[in-house]
Amino acid sequence: MNTCKVYFDNSVYVITGIVLCLAAALFCFLLYSKVLEKYGFIITLSAAIFTTGIFLVVLLYAPKYYTITSEQIIIGKVYGTIKINRADVEAVEPVTDKDLSSCIRKIASGGLFGYIGKFYSPKLGDFYMYAGTMKAPKLWSIKLKSGKRYVISPNCSQIGSNSNQCSFVEFVDNIWN
Repeated sequence: MNTCKVYFDNSVYVITGIVLCLAAALFCFLLYSKVLEKYGFIITLSAAIFTTGIFLVVLLYAPKYYTITSEQIIIGKVYGTIKINRADVEAVEPVTDKDLSSCIRKIASGGLFGYIGKFYSPKLGDFYMYAGTMKAPKLWSIKLKSGKRYVISPNCSQIGSNSNQCSFVEFVDNIWN
């Protein structure tokens, strides 16, 4: 069993930090302003619970690690895992910037705790992303025979390469062959 951490770029840290600071500032504003007096405690508390719930859901889906075994690729999240069986994998390929051009979020987080959820691009079609960046050459596509696709961002420096784009495919091939 071989495990890689998720590669997170600085934009994820910046977006997450800014959003969390804005949410804290909004909560403080609601707590210490006339909004509390005007609309009441229940509405203010409801807004705070709703916002906290959104953050918690996104955080629980955030990617933590990727594990490659002789039979599976496992995408580890803060809560739960996604297990992709070797027999179901059609291809593991690098993702290019052209693959992500005109990419849109369908039901996804675009930087808060990572890039998480369902996305669409004209080149890749619908895909599920559990990654810490939107930039090639750090992204890899796992295409399944069913047509489903996952995009991940393993930290390739942990598997012996900082810049060799083929290293993750070779790494998977070495374990599976």
